[in-house]
Amino acid sequence: MFNYLQGILKVKKPGYIVVDVGGVGYQLSVPLSTFEKLGDLETKVKVLVYLHFSISGPSSNLKLYGFLSQEEKDLFKSLISISGIGPRIALTILSGSSVKDFQKAVSQENYQILTVVPGIGRKTAQRVILELKEKIEFPFSKEEKGIEKDALAALISLGYKRQTAQQAIRKILSEKKEINLEGLIRETLCQSSPSRL
Repeated sequence: MFNYLQGILKVKKPGYIVVDVGGVGYQLSVPLSTFEKLGDLETKVKVLVYLHFSISGPSSNLKLYGFLSQEEKDLFKSLISISGIGPRIALTILSGSSVKDFQKAVSQENYQILTVVPGIGRKTAQRVILELKEKIEFPFSKEEKGIEKDALAALISLGYKRQTAQQAIRKILSEKKEINLEGLIRETLCQSSPSRL
């Protein structure tokens, strides 16, 4: 229904903003990352919007969430698609970490980044990381993508399962930016074996 709102920033507070669009004030909940990047009051802003519909008991609720980048909006949508993670917790996660740092933590299965969020314990954090690894497109350079593709083909020919080999390759690439194809394959072989994958 909504993709973005463009108007005048009327209210700017940690947690929410109000944008005046043609005389109508839209209140949007925002993560701190978006709040900090917004300009001064009475300036023109363009905010990406997500409309969330929820049912609580006999009543229903519509709420708008705002983001300054598509990456934040996409991560928010991925987070709330996981059972047990609602919009409030998703905003808290976005407020405590940049999208890039969070993606890196997910690729490395670093669930500690989530256990600091109120309402998320260790088991929930591990489940969230596991589910997000299937949903998030990790940011790699064109060169890294080429190396990843070649290394994946080599490992599959050696009997490795595609999905697990891909996860192992991406983990190594996220940890070691300066690595060539031969080194990447060797690192993967040293860390695991076909029988384990």
